[in-house]
Amino acid sequence: MGTFAKLRYLGVKSSTWRLCTRLTTVCAFLYLIGLVTFNGSSDEEESKQNSIRQDLLFRANVDENKVFINRTGEGEEAVERCDEMCKRKRRISFTCQKLRREKVEENTRWQHYLLVDKRHKLVYCMVPKIGSSNWLRTLIAVNKPLPTDPGSISFVEAHFQYQKYLTKFSSIISSEERQYILRNYVKFMFARSPYERILSAYRSIFAYEPSIYDKSAERYRRTLAEMYRGRDFDLPAANISITFEEFLRYLTDPRTAIYDPLSIRPGDYGVGNPHWTSAYELCNPCLLHYDVIGKHETMKADADLILKMAGVSQLVSFPNVTETAYGTTRQYVREAYLNIDPFLLDELNRIYWLDFELFDYGRDIF
Repeated sequence: MGTFAKLRYLGVKSSTWRLCTRLTTVCAFLYLIGLVTFNGSSDEEESKQNSIRQDLLFRANVDENKVFINRTGEGEEAVERCDEMCKRKRRISFTCQKLRREKVEENTRWQHYLLVDKRHKLVYCMVPKIGSSNWLRTLIAVNKPLPTDPGSISFVEAHFQYQKYLTKFSSIISSEERQYILRNYVKFMFARSPYERILSAYRSIFAYEPSIYDKSAERYRRTLAEMYRGRDFDLPAANISITFEEFLRYLTDPRTAIYDPLSIRPGDYGVGNPHWTSAYELCNPCLLHYDVIGKHETMKADADLILKMAGVSQLVSFPNVTETAYGTTRQYVREAYLNIDPFLLDELNRIYWLDFELFDYGRDIF
């Protein structure tokens, strides 16, 4: 069901529906005129006019979404969330236009990270270290026969049994069904500062030893020790301590870009571990037009918005986001990167530059 169809289904007055339709038509018409009028202008003028065209194109979306979200009865707060969401989508659209001009290669890896909730018409792009465990818990809880508290679902059930309730997009064979899902379901993803996400991945896998990572952590630690020390990799994994700088050396190592030895699936040539693969590569927001672009720092508010859009906010509540043993405060991030070689920081900026640009994260840690 398209957005306008959702509006009509929710009982929006016909006059409001017609207004939204006209706004969209007018904006599309102005956009086409702009393409002709501004063709051949200087780079500075073209940039300015592109911004104007984007504002026109998204203005209809803003009005349309306000009507849709206000139907949930949330008032001004929901309108503010919608305005922020449209701002995020506008930045992604503008950045993607530049990428197309620069002919940045797109990938098809996103198909393996889209999880489809057919019952509630939701599509979630799962990016590890950005609340993915809580999202799996929430989507499992809302699909169980009886109401379930997401917090009661274990890590193991969330990560190893979610396919009982959710469908991987890559497993859907019918092209017609794929197109229908992408056109009509509510699609969402979450972003996070690459600096925070990398540190969170390091802490959860290398700095701690939760049972779920025991086997992987052993292989990871021995691999990095062999790569950068040439010694002590025959010791028990518990006795091999990998520093944060060694982990960053691994991430920025040219060999890792060719073949990731810490891939979750050993032997898959060139497949990077999703815990530190860029959100752009996992979700490809330039190809898929997500309805909601959530952020780690506004996780709870964005999650509530998504659940309301899906009509399940009365059935389930997203777990409260708190700092845990694996969390990363801003102060901790600054301290962790304080003595890191500037060359490594420059390389991180190069590798994750699309995440910085698309999701509006600053590169200045300090």
